Amino acid sequence: MTAYADGWCRTERCEGFTQPDAPEGWSGTAKHGIAGTGALEVLPLASVPLEPPDTFTISVTRAAIQRFQSVHGGRPNEAEAQIRSLLEDLLLGVPGTRVTRSQKGGWSLRSTSPKGYAVIVSSDAEAVVAYATVHRERTYAQARAGVASRTEGTGKRSEGQ
Repeated sequence: MTAYADGWCRTERCEGFTQPDAPEGWSGTAKHGIAGTGALEVLPLASVPLEPPDTFTISVTRAAIQRFQSVHGGRPNEAEAQIRSLLEDLLLGVPGTRVTRSQKGGWSLRSTSPKGYAVIVSSDAEAVVAYATVHRERTYAQARAGVASRTEGTGKRSEGQ
């Protein structure tokens, strides 16, 4: 790991990653998603009862932070900051933002560019309750910054994923 506040490794082998090597046993993408969200339909971004400034005041649950950490590593404050940054970009309407609402009323905001990152916001829009990704080795911030994947395109998945 790194001692830098942004969590990014700065050694020769890291090139923007949080760790110098891909996670052990990792050779491709696998879904680190949320089962049973039961999304019904794609909705317009304007239907989400949040605005970009709300990313500074919305709660981020321990479960969402721990999910981020279990996938990407890092400290809780780094995970929370990156989840908030992802939510802000999605609320700003980065190209390809996809919004759905579950049967239980939660809001799912997903990125399609870069593809494969999502946050789930509670039905009352008071908290980010979950984080999901199909990318284990790169965070959304790293993908947006152009950090190249070390495993993308291998077509392999880690065992048990």
